[in-house]
Amino acid sequence: MDSVLDSAPTQDSTDTADTSDTSDTSDTGVDPEWVLDEDKLALLRVIFESHKPDLVEWVEIGGTGDPTWLYNAQLYTAPLLRTATMLKDVDFLDGLSEVYLEAHPLLSQQSTYRYYYVPGEDYVSEHTLEQPAWMWLDAAGFEIVLESSQFLCGVAALSSAVADLPPSSAHRRWTSCWPTTARCSSMTTTRAGSSRSRASSR
Repeated sequence: MDSVLDSAPTQDSTDTADTSDTSDTSDTGVDPEWVLDEDKLALLRVIFESHKPDLVEWVEIGGTGDPTWLYNAQLYTAPLLRTATMLKDVDFLDGLSEVYLEAHPLLSQQSTYRYYYVPGEDYVSEHTLEQPAWMWLDAAGFEIVLESSQFLCGVAALSSAVADLPPSSAHRRWTSCWPTTARCSSMTTTRAGSSRSRASSR
């Protein structure tokens, strides 16, 4: 599967700002050093939109037994998320939220936790949690902390970027799309079934 960055410009071309535009950007809250050339921004949009279906599928697979794909999704969207954050670009942030939120209804509530190598225990041991917890599990029923936390790092960064948007009509439109977890919950039956079938076929 091609990565979202395969056809992306190099870091120099995407991270270097066009500082020739000295117009006041205080109304948007965007740092003038991050006003990108329109052609570059348009190219980034094309790249992201063309690869978004792949990224959604990665997240779905990651949430249904192979969390390495959650790690991959965060890794490949990190440069785009940074760009969207610095530009306070609502369209980019909205698109990234569509990718990341696919993982929410795939969380599994667990009352026990499986460990490797607990001192004094068998090679694999299972322990009761003080209270149930939600997590993404691999096919063997383990949470892979590195991969889950890597993905959650991106989720946290995206949440921070949205919270930092200026109080504009665009911001209100964005937040109205995801007011509660109710929409995510409603996606469980429609998304999870197709996700599992795709994951099991791999």
